Amino acid sequence: MFCSQCGKKLADFEKFCTRCGHVVDKYGGFWKRFFAWLLDSVLINSGFFILGGIIGEIVVFLSSSSFESQAPAKAMVEGLKPFLLVIEVVLYWLYYTVFESSSKQATLGKLALGIKVTDIEGNRLSFGRATGRHFSKFLSVILLGFGFIMIAFTEKKQGLHDIIAGCLVINC
Repeated sequence: MFCSQCGKKLADFEKFCTRCGHVVDKYGGFWKRFFAWLLDSVLINSGFFILGGIIGEIVVFLSSSSFESQAPAKAMVEGLKPFLLVIEVVLYWLYYTVFESSSKQATLGKLALGIKVTDIEGNRLSFGRATGRHFSKFLSVILLGFGFIMIAFTEKKQGLHDIIAGCLVINC
């Protein structure tokens, strides 16, 4: 870990920086991470809402030439559902992975709350590690959220996906 004020390398046991005196609160806790996720969800879902409106308008426009029945429009919407699900999974994956492996090391929600994702040594994540971290979250979902709840109880405030990917969420 490194001091967020002067950059000095810190040992895990250090509670303050011996160079500049900055008090070290290293790990992003459960509530900070939860509210970052909530902000990210609002941003992403707002984008999906806009995209859905655009797609809906296109479907209405394309089906408006047939006044006889709404069946073609309904069939078109049903045909789009699997495609839209794939698009949703890909956009979530890219949002989290690109932002967390970027030089900022954080999604927009994490940036707003002053936390970032690092590997165990405090380095930036590779795209591959960020991808593994993202898809590891599905295991926490399968386990009824236990992998997320454990953030509140582990020493380094790690969720199951952080442990699997060898990552930390730290205050910056």
